[in-house]
Amino acid sequence: MPQLSDQNQMTVAFLCLSYRSLQKIKKDLSSQPDAVTEFDESMWSALMDFVTVNTGDKVMVTFRDGTEIKVNIG
Repeated sequence: MPQLSDQNQMTVAFLCLSYRSLQKIKKDLSSQPDAVTEFDESMWSALMDFVTVNTGDKVMVTFRDGTEIKVNIG
């Protein structure tokens, strides 16, 4: 069997971690009701990665899948 390059090994490791993360998110979401009617901290934590507070009254919410949403809080 041929040896993988360091870059390919890193890519495989990243894909495995991403797959595990997606499986956890899928499991967390599948335990939730079909319609979300109120804030759910565990769902928010499963989906959101971090929030960046910018100058003024703007924040950027970054989700675990890389999606970014700009929010004006003022």
